[in-house]
Amino acid sequence: MQRLGLSNRMYDEALKNGFKPSSGVTGQYYPSSDNYKEFYKVYSVMKGNEVEALLQTPAGKVSAQAGMKPTQIKIGLDKIEVIWIKE
Repeated sequence: MQRLGLSNRMYDEALKNGFKPSSGVTGQYYPSSDNYKEFYKVYSVMKGNEVEALLQTPAGKVSAQAGMKPTQIKIGLDKIEVIWIKE
């Protein structure tokens, strides 16, 4: 699935169609996911920029468009957890 780019296409389609979740959404991103990989391209422990990094992920772009912000962020080497809530 990852090699086929289905994850990125799913998020692109959600952006095009104006996806609007009704409440909070939990995200768990693992090392094999596009969200995890994109997060670590931006994230710096020294900068403490986890919100900025999350907003650069495919899930973050869709969530931001839907008026959501990341909260309760937990960053690990094997998983990133976040709860997206309506602003």
